[in-house]
Amino acid sequence: MLPKISEGGLLSNILDQCMYCAMGLGLVGVDFRGLLPPLFEDAVINLFSKNMSTAVENFQVVLDSHRWVPLRSVGFAVSGTNEESLDDVTPPSFLMEHLPIAVFVNGVSAAMNDLRPCALVSLKHILADELVNGLQAVSNSLLQYSVVRVLRGSEFPLFLSLCQAFIEVAYPYCATCFGRCYPNGPALIMERKGMFNSINQLFIVSPIRALKKSSDNANKVTVAKMAMLWSGKEQPLLSTVSRPDVQTIILFSPESSLKRLLEGEY
Repeated sequence: MLPKISEGGLLSNILDQCMYCAMGLGLVGVDFRGLLPPLFEDAVINLFSKNMSTAVENFQVVLDSHRWVPLRSVGFAVSGTNEESLDDVTPPSFLMEHLPIAVFVNGVSAAMNDLRPCALVSLKHILADELVNGLQAVSNSLLQYSVVRVLRGSEFPLFLSLCQAFIEVAYPYCATCFGRCYPNGPALIMERKGMFNSINQLFIVSPIRALKKSSDNANKVTVAKMAMLWSGKEQPLLSTVSRPDVQTIILFSPESSLKRLLEGEY
């Protein structure tokens, strides 16, 4: 029956009832409380893993159908995992500008709400691994999206902004939520942030793409100019060619000037 339970509160209630029952039977020498932890640990792990998988799947669905258009700013980015701010775990409204990340964060919040009533201390590190695995799945999905999808014009900067929101806002927020379930939980999540350095490489690729695009545009202009020059549509140009102790002004004509330059007549 335990694997079929889909609510953390209900799972916690069943555990309490079983513990009371075992204590009562302990009066007649049938205390079975030592048999309960493995059963409920597996149930909690399965419940949290299922909720995290749902969050990742929903994120992927929304990302695949997402339209890259700028949205109105609705808040400010809030990051950090200070213990003083653990009482306030409201999702940052800034994430509403990045719908796929907002959907994922909602899924993580739902998973944490189910976990809080039945957060067994013995599962602290195991569930931290599950949360990091979910974050890693989102990171891998973003990297794959940047490879298989062609983002044009203003779409790529918007995609980079989404990646930045994931690293700087969503990741610390998920760590903070985990801290509401386990003391010092945020440290377990934040210490693994180095695993997501591959996302930062996208911010290095961005200037390279811009430089390549600028170079391609310059090459197109140059080719167009040369075509107009040879077709006679371009007006003769004046240019200055410097040689040792000599500075000569040369008149380019569409018919023969370029050829004479190549033959060294100037």
